[in-house]
Amino acid sequence: MNPGKICENFIVDRSIDVSILREGHINDTYIVRTSSHEFILQRIQKEMNISHLEHNYSLYSEALDRDNLLYPKWMKTLDGSRYYIDEKQDAWRMYPYIECERTHSPLSKELLYTFGEGLARLHNALQMIEGDVEPLYPHLHDLKLYYQKYTQIIASDDNINTFREPQVESRIKTLSEIYISPEEEPKAIIHADTKLSNILFKDGQVIGFLDFDTVMPGPVTLDIADAIRSCCIQNGKIDKEAANYLVEGYISISDERRVEEVKNNLWHDFNKLCFELSLRYYIDAVSGENHFKDKEPAYKLERAKSLLEIII
Repeated sequence: MNPGKICENFIVDRSIDVSILREGHINDTYIVRTSSHEFILQRIQKEMNISHLEHNYSLYSEALDRDNLLYPKWMKTLDGSRYYIDEKQDAWRMYPYIECERTHSPLSKELLYTFGEGLARLHNALQMIEGDVEPLYPHLHDLKLYYQKYTQIIASDDNINTFREPQVESRIKTLSEIYISPEEEPKAIIHADTKLSNILFKDGQVIGFLDFDTVMPGPVTLDIADAIRSCCIQNGKIDKEAANYLVEGYISISDERRVEEVKNNLWHDFNKLCFELSLRYYIDAVSGENHFKDKEPAYKLERAKSLLEIII
């Protein structure tokens, strides 16, 4: 389906230019320009449960509006639906482009502090949600499941290839004994993908967030850990000073219970997250799977090894 034709179901302006955006997006994503406005058009992954997507949107959009945090606001089609179904039964959504500043790592200490404050604002807003979110990726960050998959893969003769490394697998076994623990009750509603590219900065402040498709129950320290991983790693090592600026910003507007949770659990959850990601990259490398798209197995192996080295 022609994306330009899809746009006609959302907007009446026919003077449009549509170009694809690739970097950082799981869904097929396009930027749409008219004579007076810019929009984002996305084809939603077929694996996504549309009813869950709509349900979650109705919950988090109300919470974020109350706290004046920006996010992708779904536009309705001309006939009043939140998404358009094309002739191939693909679902599409559209929202106004949000003006913000491009921000790259390394961040200044002021922006790191602001990043932390913004995350705390987000968590405070999400905790005001009345109702339960429906995770679109039920096993996202399910370390136990990924480890079970890993053990099955390396036990199979079909998956013996040049990308397996005994030293890496020894390290994985050691870490599994530390970080794979009995199930814990999730403590909050979190974003679950708080990398730097999903944070909207303007005039030195966090004004909003992107990509709420991953919203789920979980510990707030997972979001903080992911933020640190995305902007506080320099030359393959954690920059503890930079991370501390981000954490200071977070706890500056958090209550005592949340501050205690961060102090007790953050670095454990940071290590656990790095272990999970390294495991997923290693699974891709040795099995030939392609969860991390457009990357060669050799790259995935090196990525797995670098993530293992970050663990402190």
